[in-house]
Amino acid sequence: MGNTKLNLQLRFNDNGSLTATWTKYAGVAKTQVEIYDQKDKVMVEPVLKVDGNSFTTHGNLKTNRKYKVVIIALDATGRRLSDDGQEILMPSDFYTSRVPNTPENVKATVSGSTVTITFDEVQGASKYDVEFAGKITEVSINRFVQNGLILGNTYSFRVRAKNTRFTGAWSALGSV
Repeated sequence: MGNTKLNLQLRFNDNGSLTATWTKYAGVAKTQVEIYDQKDKVMVEPVLKVDGNSFTTHGNLKTNRKYKVVIIALDATGRRLSDDGQEILMPSDFYTSRVPNTPENVKATVSGSTVTITFDEVQGASKYDVEFAGKITEVSINRFVQNGLILGNTYSFRVRAKNTRFTGAWSALGSV
C-alpha cells in the first residue's frame, strides 16, 4: 500500500460534529484517527482505532477553528501502511446561520416548592425559551428556576434554543 492516499473526506454535521470518511483498502485491519483543534493545540477526541471507514466526533465543536484530521492505516500487527491528513475550518457563523440544535440533558430538580431546570448549552444559541406549566420564559443561560410549586400538582416543562435568526425545536416534554 505504501504511500497510497486514503481519500480522506471531511464534513461538519448540523449538530456541530465532524465526520471523517476514507477508503478502506485490503490489508488494513484498523485505522487510527487523530483529530486536533489547531487553535488550542489539543486533541478533540482521544486517539481512536476504528474498524470501519468513518468516524464522527462529539457535537458542538467550537467555531472559527481549524481542525486537523489524521488517519493512519494499520495492518493486523499494528504496522503503519499509509496515512492521510486534512484540515477543515468551522466558520464563525456555523451555528447562527442555521436553526439551533435542541437542548440535551434537560433535567428538573425539585426542592420544596422550587424547581430548577438545567440543560446542556447549545452552540450558537443566544437565548433559550423554557416552557413551564404552559408559560414561556426567555432565559440567557442554561438554567431556569421557578418558585411557588404546589405540593401534589404535576407541572410540565420543555426547552428550546434560539439565535439571532432562528428558533430551534422543543426538547421532549418532561414533568415534575
